[in-house]
Amino acid sequence: MARVQTILVPTDFSGASRSALVVARRMAKSGRTVLTILHVVWPATSRRFLDTAIGDQIAAQERKWAAAELARMAAQARIQGLDVRTMLLTGDPARRIVAAATRLQADFVVMGARGQTRFSKLAPGGMAARVIATSSCPVVTVREA
Repeated sequence: MARVQTILVPTDFSGASRSALVVARRMAKSGRTVLTILHVVWPATSRRFLDTAIGDQIAAQERKWAAAELARMAAQARIQGLDVRTMLLTGDPARRIVAAATRLQADFVVMGARGQTRFSKLAPGGMAARVIATSSCPVVTVREA
């Protein structure tokens, strides 16, 4: 069996995403695996009903908050001796997750399912279903513990 080298863990910071990170950390402990935690900011959510200047301010605040959360999550995983990286992207979350998995040559995507955030409500079938349908690597879905 081939060694798992890279695991991508998309997060929307929901309980299901946090449970997925726990599972991914367990998977990564079994070898020298790079764990990449990804958050995607969907610009349409902060600009849909606002003028551009206010929408840009909200998006900047969301990115700042998300970057701090990613850093906190990565620090917790590093305490366990894991090789952790973070990514903060903007765009359609499902498309950016699949693109990141391809670019990283991820062995697995481990993600929360039924997080019911504003993102999962926007996509027919949910975010996890969209990623599963288009990903070139296996996708492990985790429900909130």
